[in-house]
Amino acid sequence: MFKSKKIMIGLACISLSIMLLSGCGKHPKKEMIEAYQEMTKSNAVSFKITVPKFSMETTTEANEQAKAYSSIINTQLKAVKVTGETLKSGNKEQANMDIEFYGQKIPFEVKTTDKKGYLSLKSLQKVFDIATTFKPDLKNQVDTTSLKIISTKYLMLDLKNGATASKNSKKVAEIINSSMKSYVNQLDEKRFKEKDDIISITFTKSDMKKIVVDVSKKLSKEKNLGIEKISGREFDKDTKELKKFNLKVQYNKKKKVWTVYNDAKAEASQEGIFNYELKYVFTPKNSKNIEIKLPSKENSLTDSEATVLIEKIMSSPRLSDDDFNKLLEKVKENKASINEESKTSILKEYKAYLTEAQYNQLATALK
Repeated sequence: MFKSKKIMIGLACISLSIMLLSGCGKHPKKEMIEAYQEMTKSNAVSFKITVPKFSMETTTEANEQAKAYSSIINTQLKAVKVTGETLKSGNKEQANMDIEFYGQKIPFEVKTTDKKGYLSLKSLQKVFDIATTFKPDLKNQVDTTSLKIISTKYLMLDLKNGATASKNSKKVAEIINSSMKSYVNQLDEKRFKEKDDIISITFTKSDMKKIVVDVSKKLSKEKNLGIEKISGREFDKDTKELKKFNLKVQYNKKKKVWTVYNDAKAEASQEGIFNYELKYVFTPKNSKNIEIKLPSKENSLTDSEATVLIEKIMSSPRLSDDDFNKLLEKVKENKASINEESKTSILKEYKAYLTEAQYNQLATALK
């Protein structure tokens, strides 16, 4: 929808602003400052992201297929939910996340230190399981044994430039945080509302424009970051299709929970009109019992090792159900003329191309 490279930076800043605002933005209120300070010290943050509202209205020029897809998307996106938590323990960090849709959960897990990183590959098995519900023949096109093995492993991440990347990330966070604080501090107190122990403030597209322009200006001065400055005119031009963009940020003083509602409307000349609301809930806490265990060497894979396993998974051709049924029928028809030596040879020849269940069926048919 948005074609400019620069606006991607702006939108990234907006996304970061959502996260930061959910913990640092309300300096006109003493409670907010204290809540922010508490959050910065927390070593665990649980989160949940949902889509309370979503609608996609196709244009009159859209074909029937596009209209049918829009109806499916409207229904399914509302059922999407992302839950997880981030943990810190010394120099170790861990992020766990579950993406839920179609009644299924896809798990993601990352563990890092100053020098090492590990990505859990357990999601591969789940993605495959979900895919086979739509296309059952996939079971015959992969080596499921190798898939099960790789799904229990972790992929070692290359963090050779980790120190530099970490330093740059911290610098970006500092600049965004500083810009956010400055902007929020100068806001009119009347924009902050309090009701039933919940403090709230709503940021509009106009607010985001000022924040993004200011942040990009400061980031562009950091030569090693390679980020370009975004002018107000560029922001307007590149977000002209974004007709509405509101962020309502709430802090529940009793429950110590941050909630962010992102209500937006976008119009695309070809695709249609998109209306959506994203809901983010963050719960910071401190725990003395956080222990992050890094994977053992035996349970970790390098890029090359993972590549070999993946190639093995994908290069193992399997007989389709139709082809297997034809083979089974042929064996049954000619069973009387197949001697013991031929039976052994057939089982050996086809073993690599059959699932365990198919192999057992063939062995039974040959008895």
